[in-house]
Amino acid sequence: MLWKKIFPWIVLLALVVPHVYAQVSVTRELPNTATGGEELLVKLRIVVGETKPSGVIIVEKIPENFGYVTSSPEATFNQVSRELKWVLYGENLKNKEITYTVIPAQGFTGKAVFYGETKTLVGTEEITGDKEVVVVETKPGAPTKERRGISSTPATLVVAVIALLAIALKQWKNRG
Repeated sequence: MLWKKIFPWIVLLALVVPHVYAQVSVTRELPNTATGGEELLVKLRIVVGETKPSGVIIVEKIPENFGYVTSSPEATFNQVSRELKWVLYGENLKNKEITYTVIPAQGFTGKAVFYGETKTLVGTEEITGDKEVVVVETKPGAPTKERRGISSTPATLVVAVIALLAIALKQWKNRG
């Protein structure tokens, strides 16, 4: 009989505690559309509640047909699970914005769904805000990286310039 009296209170407590102690909330911002082969910037806005946790893990899953480029602050990226992960604690755990860049595959079109969650000692919460972006086909003549004059292999250019400078310096020394 004691169980019947206590059970409703346990259920109420289980429903209320996670919402009362929501320690960190994260909201995702996405553009409405993206173009295949072009970089897409994703923003995660972090708001820390009054009861600041000792730490938080933010996990963001990148959709299929998207490649990871970079993030700020830098995240760890697991290529198999397609997950970006940030661990924030101490002075790094404050209201802030995390950004990361992804690229939809050239030729991919359609809806892409982003999913993420925050984990603290109290529990796990889903990242709110924008969840979908529509990837449209690259238009003929659209400015891709190569068309903008951005080389996909700048390291090769640097090595070639250094090699030419070394040859020129050697020729100059041989003359004198």
